[in-house]
Amino acid sequence: MQTASKNITLLPHEVFTKLSEEKGVKKKAEILKEHGDNFIIKSILQANFKEGVDFDLPEGAPPYTENENPAGISDTPLFNQIRRFRGLIVQNKGLPRFKKEITFINILESVHAEDAKILIAMKDKTLEKMYHGLTEACVRKAFPTLLNQRTS
Repeated sequence: MQTASKNITLLPHEVFTKLSEEKGVKKKAEILKEHGDNFIIKSILQANFKEGVDFDLPEGAPPYTENENPAGISDTPLFNQIRRFRGLIVQNKGLPRFKKEITFINILESVHAEDAKILIAMKDKTLEKMYHGLTEACVRKAFPTLLNQRTS
């Protein structure tokens, strides 16, 4: 994702770490807004906080091998992988659960190790435990309509 003012690309774990280091909902919301033009960040926030987005996957981390590539270098861009999560939700009856689990493991192994942890927390709706201050209230302050938008 690119910030207009700094022209720096940050991965989700970098944005959420930056957010957790700030004090106050207003400043945390400003960080989200600063990076809010990014499809990946918004998709992660929707999946974690929006009611009705439930993944057909077991809770917790599956057995997978962490990607050892440095930040910003991955086998497949996270942008491409985040789109695959649509097929992993409970409402998708066209894919058997074991195939959803295999797909999820493949996604985790193809992205940066820290972002894989975010995707696991997103699936379990526990991002707020991972990043201090990343709450539904903060997301709603930054993006008032994001959690109301259709996700399909």
